[in-house]
Amino acid sequence: MKINYVLNRDAKIAVKDIPVVKKSPNLYKFDYPQMQRFGIKLSSLPKDSTVINRPYSFYSEHKRLVWTVIASIAALVLIILILSTNIINRRRAERALRESERQLSIRNRIAEIFLTIPDDQMYGEVLQVVLEAMGSPYGTFAYIDENGNRIVPSMTRDIWDECKIRDKGIFFPRDKWSDTLWARCLIEKKSFSSNGPFKIPDGHIQISRALATPIIHKGESVGNLMVGDKQTDYTERDKELLETIADHIAPILHVRLLSERHEKERKKAEEALQESEAKYKRLVEGSPDIIWAFSDKKGTLYSSGRVESILGPK
Repeated sequence: MKINYVLNRDAKIAVKDIPVVKKSPNLYKFDYPQMQRFGIKLSSLPKDSTVINRPYSFYSEHKRLVWTVIASIAALVLIILILSTNIINRRRAERALRESERQLSIRNRIAEIFLTIPDDQMYGEVLQVVLEAMGSPYGTFAYIDENGNRIVPSMTRDIWDECKIRDKGIFFPRDKWSDTLWARCLIEKKSFSSNGPFKIPDGHIQISRALATPIIHKGESVGNLMVGDKQTDYTERDKELLETIADHIAPILHVRLLSERHEKERKKAEEALQESEAKYKRLVEGSPDIIWAFSDKKGTLYSSGRVESILGPK
């Protein structure tokens, strides 16, 4: 029997007009407590399944809101990190600028002292600038003479009065150097520091900390700086600062030492010449012979006393 129509509550509908359902409208629904009872995982359910009687979850109900808040917080954290990095870099740059200005001020003061202060005061004035920069009450500024000996023309004013060693001086012969910080820095051409304790003989100044740096010009030690008794330990930063000061002093000190040595040689030559002239004059004046130097253009250049005694006054 062929059915051409079906009866609906409201009307008669032709079978051919009834749409074919290709996808089932049925929904999969699962009871959450029963799933827990039988150990069924949510991941095992068919796609687009509905779970009923599931416990309330804020994340499940407001997933978009949660991720929006997380994204906003992450963005704010990133902005804070960028700003913090910017601030840290700016502070580092400001510290570097202040340190550069400080070192420039120290160099300018030292250069002015070298150019304007006499030799007998220059070493002491430079040392005072170094001690202020290093925050140290004691120190020495020494140079190496032409014979390789260490000369300390200036110590801190207090050291000379406080040191009770007899026959103390500023001259340290090369062959008498002992195993001290300043000797090691001059020989090995690098800085040495010690934050104590020291074995100091009776009578010497009691120093608890010390830092010694060589003054090097063209690979040779021309002097050294030494500071001591800072209230806190000497650090790598202190060493770098003292080395920077020493590097600035090196060419100026070298020129100053060369000038002093040339001046000494000139004076020595002048004294030798004067002594030779005086000796020659004594020989001439004491000679019984007549010695007379004459020029056609200038006339008499020199005549010994014997000439006047024979020929009479000019």
